[in-house]
Amino acid sequence: MEETGLREKEPENGEAVGGGTPAAKEVPDTGVSGENERALREENARLRAEVKRARASAALREALLAGGALPQTVGILAGSVDADSVELDASGGLLRAEEVIAPLRQRYGGILFRRTEEIPAPPLSPPPPPGGALLTREDLRAMTPGEINARWDDVRGALGRLGEAGRR
Repeated sequence: MEETGLREKEPENGEAVGGGTPAAKEVPDTGVSGENERALREENARLRAEVKRARASAALREALLAGGALPQTVGILAGSVDADSVELDASGGLLRAEEVIAPLRQRYGGILFRRTEEIPAPPLSPPPPPGGALLTREDLRAMTPGEINARWDDVRGALGRLGEAGRR
C-alpha cells in the first residue's frame, strides 16, 4: 500500500473528529511552510466542510421523509434549509428534526407534505338508472296508458326485471 503522508488524528474528549467521523484524516505537520502548506490546509478545511454539508443534507432528507414530506418534494424542501445550520447527533441523524421541519410543514403543509387528516369521502351509491328511479309493480299498476307510452323504455326494463324476479 502506498504511503500518503497522512495520519489519523485521535478523538479528543470522546468526540468524533471531522464532523461525525471517528479518527478523521488530518494533514500532518511536515515542516514545509509557505504557500503549499497553507493551500493544503485550506483544501482540507474545504473538503471537511463539504463532507459535513453532504451528511447534513442526507440527514435532513431522511428526516423530511420521516416527517411526512412527499418523496418527490424532498429535494425542494431540503434545498430551502441551510445545511450548515443543522446539527447532527453522534449517529449522523438530525438533532431537533421537528424544529427544522415544523416551519416547512407550516408553510408548505398541504402542498409538499402528506395530509395527516382524513378527507371524508361521500357515501357511494349506485347511479340512478337512465330515465329516473326503478319502477316497481305498484308503479306500473298506477300508471295511465299515456304515462306508459311516455316512459316506455323504463316500463319495458321494469317488466323484464320484474318478470325475471318472478321466475326465481
